[in-house]
Amino acid sequence: MTDKLPVGTNFCRCSACGEYFTSVLPFDMHRTGKADNRSCLNADQMVKKGMDRNRKGYWVSQRRETNEIHPDC
Repeated sequence: MTDKLPVGTNFCRCSACGEYFTSVLPFDMHRTGKADNRSCLNADQMVKKGMDRNRKGYWVSQRRETNEIHPDC
């Protein structure tokens, strides 16, 4: 994946771990701890929270139940 995020989207990249997210919600879900001592969940921990990667490798807040995929995702 490139370090450039698509213009006009809400996609995020975590500067701490380098993971990409489809929006602020999954980004916030992957962070843990109090404000002065935050850390990132690893991939296994994110999956246990119900998160998943989409076909482009971005983390989403939950696995889609249908085969519909938004064109930007």
